[in-house]
Amino acid sequence: MENSVSSGSSNTMLPSSLNNPIQFCTCGVECKLKVSNTEKNPGRRFFGCGNYDGSSSHCDYFCWYDPPPSKYCSKVIAGMLRKNENLMVQLKAQNEEMVVLQQKLESEMADKRDLAAKVEAFRMETVKLKFLLCLTIVVVLAMWLELV
Repeated sequence: MENSVSSGSSNTMLPSSLNNPIQFCTCGVECKLKVSNTEKNPGRRFFGCGNYDGSSSHCDYFCWYDPPPSKYCSKVIAGMLRKNENLMVQLKAQNEEMVVLQQKLESEMADKRDLAAKVEAFRMETVKLKFLLCLTIVVVLAMWLELV
């Protein structure tokens, strides 16, 4: 297994015996093992400057960790990456739909609680009206009995 090392535009090959999982860049910082997602090298791991985070200053250290993939593997991995990207888009859409459905469910549950409270209020009002009806019947009967 050989590794390609470059700093800037130069590119050299290291024999696999020098393939050390811990590498240091020209800044003297421990390199980060990253994964390429390019069409040409999908899924291929490489070492890059440990200072690189997209904003800070860093050197151009670069060293492939994995050997170059075969054309077949590159096609398969690229296809899998595209499929994964499509699945991630679908997952995002489903998550957005789930949020909308959860909000709708919460609204429906709130409506159900409101209706349950109204039903309970109507039930209590019905009990009161039945009591008043019974009381009215008793009063009417009492008055009728006094007349008879």
